[in-house]
Amino acid sequence: MAAYRCSNRVLALSLRNAPGGAELDDRGFYEGALVGRISPSLLSLSRLRHLDLSRNYLDAALPAFLGGLRSLRYLNLSGICISGEVPPQLGNLSRLRSLDLSSDFGTQLLRSSDLSWLARLPLLRHLSLSSIDTSRALDWPQAVSMLPSLRILYLSSCSLPSTDQWQLPPAGLRNLTNLE
Repeated sequence: MAAYRCSNRVLALSLRNAPGGAELDDRGFYEGALVGRISPSLLSLSRLRHLDLSRNYLDAALPAFLGGLRSLRYLNLSGICISGEVPPQLGNLSRLRSLDLSSDFGTQLLRSSDLSWLARLPLLRHLSLSSIDTSRALDWPQAVSMLPSLRILYLSSCSLPSTDQWQLPPAGLRNLTNLE
């Protein structure tokens, strides 16, 4: 079998699985879904701006090496059965405009107890952390208020800590003037 090497000119990689109406295989996966782990070989695509791996069966923890894809502007890992802590290395993606880590699974497998890394994403316009356990993220108001370009924010079913456990930053959420 011949080995192929991807050109460093790849700007977008969309491997989204669209299971709508697809049949389940003998393992209970939708036909056509990718199964396995996210490979560090993605780092060789240094110009990659758009990465969509959503709705596949990519198991294990969210890899910290994704923070090395510094040209990314769009990252969609929604609907993937990943677990563990959201790696703060995602804060290295300073050009990111859209980040979707939301889950379609009833249980909150992915969690974040510290969202301070969000402050390093000044261009972020779309953020979805729905169904991620943020019950220990007492810093979420400060982190979100540091996103001046934010237009869309999804935090549904993420178990935000109660208001008696956190305080708004001095400026409150007034920095979110673009929020729709």
